[in-house]
Amino acid sequence: DIASLPLTAMQEALWPRLYASREPRRQMLFTAAFLVLLALLGGVMLYLIAPLLALLLGPGFETTVQLLQWLAWLPAFQVIRNFGNYQAVASHRTHLLAWSYLVGGVTSIVLTVWLVPGFGLVGAVMAAYLTEAAAIVLQTLFLLRNPRYSM
Repeated sequence: DIASLPLTAMQEALWPRLYASREPRRQMLFTAAFLVLLALLGGVMLYLIAPLLALLLGPGFETTVQLLQWLAWLPAFQVIRNFGNYQAVASHRTHLLAWSYLVGGVTSIVLTVWLVPGFGLVGAVMAAYLTEAAAIVLQTLFLLRNPRYSM
């Protein structure tokens, strides 16, 4: 949340400007590239500073370090998914958001029930990444299905 909250806040603040832009597609691509780069840089920082958690919190928190390092890249996936949301809204296909979130929610539940018992925290991390990836793929397929309505 520490990494993704500022990115989400920036996206929320940028949506009105993107919708009002003369060249929304070009502006969206530029903004998306910038925020994905920012998310990746944040991921690098989280990955590198994660070992400090064990020093700060003491013995027994080594798993927390590894977990934070595994999750460091998740905000980049979330930024990409959020720009798929923007594309759906901008192209007046908000019903795609409902489908995307429904499939994402079901995917999350199924993957969590399947992966966590056998893999523990690693399974939970895999479920998080795979859920985001499934939502991104689904949004992409929906948006490409009828491109004449896209921005």
